[in-house]
Amino acid sequence: MSEFASTKLSVLVVEDDPMVSLMIAKILELNAYSVQLARDGEEGLKSLENFKPDIIMLDINMPKLNGFEVCRRLKADPRLEKIPVLMISGNPDREERLKGIEVGAEDFVVKPFNYDELLTRVLSTIKRAKKDIDAHPLTYLPGTSSVERALRALMEKKAPFAALKADLKDFKIYNERYGFSRGDEVIRSVARMIQGALDPGKDFLGHLGSDDFFVLTEPDRAEDVSRKILKSFENARAGFYELDDSRNGYIETMDRKGQRLRHPLMNIAVGAVCDTGGQFDSMGMVQKLCDEVLALAKTRDESSYMVNRRKLGETSTGAPPKKARKKSPKKSK
Repeated sequence: MSEFASTKLSVLVVEDDPMVSLMIAKILELNAYSVQLARDGEEGLKSLENFKPDIIMLDINMPKLNGFEVCRRLKADPRLEKIPVLMISGNPDREERLKGIEVGAEDFVVKPFNYDELLTRVLSTIKRAKKDIDAHPLTYLPGTSSVERALRALMEKKAPFAALKADLKDFKIYNERYGFSRGDEVIRSVARMIQGALDPGKDFLGHLGSDDFFVLTEPDRAEDVSRKILKSFENARAGFYELDDSRNGYIETMDRKGQRLRHPLMNIAVGAVCDTGGQFDSMGMVQKLCDEVLALAKTRDESSYMVNRRKLGETSTGAPPKKARKKSPKKSK
């Protein structure tokens, strides 16, 4: 897995048998999970006041509150309902599984545990839940929470990275002219373009919403990635428009007074910030600087990118290469 996409996952194990809970903790910690233990249902619920794990492993048969009741309370709480629950059962009985599903459990693991099965069920349950919760419904790309986790992981490791924000200029006008369905197709197309500019084994792509995308890549690849995104968009842009609009090079609309207004065709802008390792103190700082660089890139009247190299205090800009104009044939006398 790429360092731009990896982050440590956390697990809350609610189990009254100390031998079982310690065994689960050891298996998970050996595989780079962060684990917190609770001895019963009440302690488990209390620990969630200050701890939001990626998954809760919940024993069914416990004193005070059994697993079914704990799960029911979790799913009734808007702050906790999205945390997936993997129930621990000593009984492979079908009725017990059905009851667990009824109260909101995502999956079951049966004691005694198989090492590989336990790990597989924990990870697959987390992945399904994160995909359902955080994935953008239009592009199925990781959403804001995943972007923040990926960025935080890099900053904690003080690893070098480049953060890129990309969005479309005049996309709102396009939606007004062509409708939201056509606008959604543009967004999906742009997502594919950006993915095509990235190395799937190294880079990270998230969708922040609407026409806003976020990329994490290596600092020395920031300009190359930006250029590829611009080139792909410029090659595809004409296909987003009706022929007359594409030929004219603008969209014409009417204002409330009946006057005709001309709006430019969409352009794409990319703002990139490079950190060669441990220069940024917070995610807010990275995001703020990305927004500032993106705003500067958007001041140009064409698709453009801007890369800020914070350590050197340098900023480089770019635009797609101009197409050579064909010379008009000379008229014969």
